[in-house]
Amino acid sequence: MIFKNWSCERIFLVVAMIVGTILIFLTPPMCTPDENCHFLNSYAFSTGQFTPSVKDGKVGKYIRNDIINFVDGYNGKYTSNFGVEYTFQEMYFNSHLQVSDRSESFYESRLLNANPFTYTFSTLGILAGKAFLRLWGSGFDTPYNLLIFAKIGNFIFFLIVGYLALKGAVCMKKTMLLLLLMPMTLYLGASVSYDAILIAGSLWFFSVFMRLYLAPDEYVIDKNDIIQTMICAFVLITVKQVMIPFLLLLFLIDKKKFGGTKKYVCCIVAVILIGVICYLCPTIINGISKNDIVTEYEINSLKQKNYIIDNPINFFVILLRSIKEQRIFYMQGFYGSLGLQDTNFPIPISVISLIFLFMVSVFEMCKVDYVKIRCKVLNIFAILISILGMFYETYIGWTANIAGIGADTVTGIQGRYFIPIYIFIFISFMNKKLVKSKNRTGRVIDCVVDCFVLLGAIWTVIIIFLRYWN
Repeated sequence: MIFKNWSCERIFLVVAMIVGTILIFLTPPMCTPDENCHFLNSYAFSTGQFTPSVKDGKVGKYIRNDIINFVDGYNGKYTSNFGVEYTFQEMYFNSHLQVSDRSESFYESRLLNANPFTYTFSTLGILAGKAFLRLWGSGFDTPYNLLIFAKIGNFIFFLIVGYLALKGAVCMKKTMLLLLLMPMTLYLGASVSYDAILIAGSLWFFSVFMRLYLAPDEYVIDKNDIIQTMICAFVLITVKQVMIPFLLLLFLIDKKKFGGTKKYVCCIVAVILIGVICYLCPTIINGISKNDIVTEYEINSLKQKNYIIDNPINFFVILLRSIKEQRIFYMQGFYGSLGLQDTNFPIPISVISLIFLFMVSVFEMCKVDYVKIRCKVLNIFAILISILGMFYETYIGWTANIAGIGADTVTGIQGRYFIPIYIFIFISFMNKKLVKSKNRTGRVIDCVVDCFVLLGAIWTVIIIFLRYWN
């Protein structure tokens, strides 16, 4: 084996640190999905603008002019434009040309009406960056340097959570390792996107839940378990609300393991408070800050909601049609559709890698002793509600404003959205009696997993280099 006697968490930490660090600097600005939105939000929150401002009936925030020019200049520059290259000279001057003009302008965008908790780690990255850059000298807080520190903030959280998820896992470790080191996940992990936070957080929640659920009856849940659960709940609630149904699985953990009803109730109340404080409160405050201004985006979303209410059956037809027609696009985006969804891996690599991931998942699923029927049923319910919510939110939002009211398909769903859900699918099929795995089979899988991890990491760096630098 390539990583002989290495634990999964050690493999992840070493490979992710090397590849992620390279990708942070190798990827040109605004070349990850919605990076303009994520960076502007992170910067605005780092300046203390936690709620949107209103000017002349428009909603937005005050952003430094050099940052606006930087974002607008790079946003869309490389999209499906394979003839445009990023150069070392460009990167060098982006980093070293000191800021002289710090004037600000009102930047109108509905995308800036975001929950500040969603961007906690990229915002902390920018704040840390500002402090370090002051030590370097005046004016080095350039847009590029701040973007790099925002990426680093996200990346550190991704590394820590991915490591903890693997370290505490009692099942599906190889599957989690493959998911964390997939090209798409690594690329997001080295970006300012909150999708990286969600993927790592959802895998950590899976790890924590399965460890507590499968623990023997005499096991007593301690403060460390509760803290990990609260952090996972924070991530799922603040980053992607369609993942909230999976928190219902916590009710399946035996009350005896909490050591008393009081502790059990306190944990439930704590999760609810996280939802209220970290999601409902910012949502309400942002709504008040807008002074009842309704944007065209919101008007179209309301029309789309009314369309669904009037045609509920047709919406399910649209959902199924979207999955059927865009299944290849989803699979490509799940494994690795890099750049701005315009840089795909060769099809044979994607197909072989996805098949192998599924095989490893099935093999590990069949090593789990027993999962109760009610857990399997509730898990299926959470998966269906989560997927339905994902398509619903996208249909009333992005689709309504891009494809129009009553569009035939849901546009805007991308393959990476399914990564946090993937591993939960196998909870509903866990049964050691299905397949009697042999130690030899396990050793072969371990060896092949090591190869896929290493080759996937190398391929990711090569693809990005060839795409943007040569």
